[in-house]
Amino acid sequence: MLKDLLGFLTAWYNLPFTVSMAFGLLIAALQMFGLSHDGDSDMDSDADVDADVDADVDTDVDAGLDHDLEAHADLEHDTDLEHDASLDGATDHAAGLLSGFSWLAFIGVGKTPLMVTLLILFFSVAMLGWLVNGIIQGIFGFFPTSMIIVSALVSLIAGSFVTSRATRFIGRALPPVSTTATRAQALVGMHGTVISPYVDHQYGMIHLRDAGSTLISLFAVSEDEKPIPRGETVILLEYYPAQKRYLVTRR
Repeated sequence: MLKDLLGFLTAWYNLPFTVSMAFGLLIAALQMFGLSHDGDSDMDSDADVDADVDADVDTDVDAGLDHDLEAHADLEHDTDLEHDASLDGATDHAAGLLSGFSWLAFIGVGKTPLMVTLLILFFSVAMLGWLVNGIIQGIFGFFPTSMIIVSALVSLIAGSFVTSRATRFIGRALPPVSTTATRAQALVGMHGTVISPYVDHQYGMIHLRDAGSTLISLFAVSEDEKPIPRGETVILLEYYPAQKRYLVTRR
């Protein structure tokens, strides 16, 4: 029986999901022995200090699902914006890259520590992949090569939904954070760097180091005539508490 199980887990069509499970176990081990404490402590301490900033240390994106859906719609609309001819190709590429931020927010990055979110995602994708592959093999009596695409897509999509629900449930169970928008307003006037493909009047992301040298990531918009490209330095002009975004401009 053990031999059959090992054979199933190491079959070529199950290897991607077995590797996913291995990554999940590695993350769990790092959490257990505290080896990932440094990375997570920065993100957790940033969230504890000011949830209103919606800032995440080293890739933590704190956005609600409603805001994510709105941002996703904005991104689709961005492809219709009229940019200079030299920016046309960059716009299409940027839309594809920005969709990654929406996916990260959807699976719950920012609702729980990043390592916990990845742990749930890897485990979910692995178990769902094994399940789907087992069903396919049971139907056909063997595993058709072309079905690997189906099982990969199903496990990734379903795993993302499972992760999204789990992280939001865990997030609601965490102790509430008592903060004000004081620190968010305090960042106004500081310099940051664009980390999304660009910042325009609808969507963008920047990161900066606050007075305590903590690296944080923030949602931002710009009223500049032309989008501000990745890597350019900007100044935070104003904070919009309702949208939890900053108004920025070129330095």
